[in-house]
Amino acid sequence: MAVISNIMFTNMVSSKIVTIFGLDATVANVFYAAIFLATDLLSEHYGKKVALRAVWLGFFALVPIVFFAPLVNMFQGTLYSQDVHYALGVIFGKAVRISVASLAAYLLANFFDVWWFHKIKNRYPDKKYLWLRNNGSTILSQFIDNSTFTLLAFAAAVPFDALWQIFISGYIIKIIVAVCDTPFVYLSHFFKPEDIEE
Repeated sequence: MAVISNIMFTNMVSSKIVTIFGLDATVANVFYAAIFLATDLLSEHYGKKVALRAVWLGFFALVPIVFFAPLVNMFQGTLYSQDVHYALGVIFGKAVRISVASLAAYLLANFFDVWWFHKIKNRYPDKKYLWLRNNGSTILSQFIDNSTFTLLAFAAAVPFDALWQIFISGYIIKIIVAVCDTPFVYLSHFFKPEDIEE
C-alpha cells in the first residue's frame, strides 16, 4: 500500500521544481526515495516475489493516470471552479510526460533494486550485511531511476544547466535518504524477526 500511494503522490508533485542545497530539484525526490525502502523491507522479510508484486502494483496504480489525466483537461470547468480548472490543467498538462517518465524509471529502477538486493543477500546473507544490501541495491537503482526520469521528464523542457542540476540534486537527495533509512531496515528485524524463505 505504501508503494502505491507514494508512486501516485510523487507523480502528482514531481513537476514542481524547487531549490535544495542551491540546486534545482523536483520536490518529489525525498518522498519517492521511500519506495526503495519499502521494496527493500519486503525483499528482506518476504522475499523477491512479494517485492516484485509490490513493484507491479505500483506500476498498475500509475497507469490510469497516464490515460485519464488528459481527459480531465477536456472538460471545461464551471465559472465558480475556474481556479481549480486552471490548477488541474497545469498539473495534468504535464502529467502525461511525467507519468510516462515515472513509469519507465520506476520499473527499470525497482526491478533492478529487487534483483540486486537479492544478489547481494545471496552472497552476504548475514544480518550484519543489511547495510550493504540496503545501500548497495538502492544507490545503484536510484542512479538508474534518476537518469531515466530526469531525461524523459525534463529533457528539452528545461535548460540543460537546470536539467543537470535536477539530476545531481535528485541523486544526492536519494542517496541521503537511502543512507538514512538503513537504521529502519535494521529496526525492522525487531518487529519482524523471522524472514520468509524463498
